Amino acid sequence: MAPSGVESYHGTWMFGKDYFINTNDEYYKNHFDEDKIPWPVRCSGVFDVVLILAMFGTFLNFFYELLIPFFENISMTDGAFYAADQLIYFGQWLLPVLLISWKGWAVRRADQMERALCLEMIQYYQAMKQKDEYEFKKKEHQASLRYYKECPNCGAPAGENDTVCAYCDSSLLIPEARTWVVPDDIPASSLVEGQEQDNLSQSPQEWMK
Repeated sequence: MAPSGVESYHGTWMFGKDYFINTNDEYYKNHFDEDKIPWPVRCSGVFDVVLILAMFGTFLNFFYELLIPFFENISMTDGAFYAADQLIYFGQWLLPVLLISWKGWAVRRADQMERALCLEMIQYYQAMKQKDEYEFKKKEHQASLRYYKECPNCGAPAGENDTVCAYCDSSLLIPEARTWVVPDDIPASSLVEGQEQDNLSQSPQEWMK
């Protein structure tokens, strides 16, 4: 549920740094490729198991004991063996560090992707809402228009649905009914509060074409 005062669009909302996406929404299903989410986030459970095993393997020197026999069977100087020994012993700690760093990057990347889609979804529904309101006002205005039954220019009778004279092409619209002008362009929808439009989302005008 959206926070108080924040408008929700089919369950999707955004306010400042907080946002929520309704993953059951058709727009989400049709426009977001979950396979592009980095693997540490997409398969978080599997990644966590791998990370735990890597950490235990490091703490128990499993990787060191696995690799050092290979160098023990190679003919090398004491200095070279010592260097290899130290490299393997301390180098094994790089594995969990790299995995943790990878997970941190993946979380940030996934958040950027979802935030961009959330903003795109909200702008889309704002544009659709604005378009519906525009069409409703246009139809409401057209329904309120009144036309002469006889042409004010040539006096010829007008048909029931005629808006211009069939004989002289003069307008049959009663001037007093001309109270609303249809704008040439539909105004663009405003962005969600607290956010700025970025290059990851389309312009709302593109959805209204």
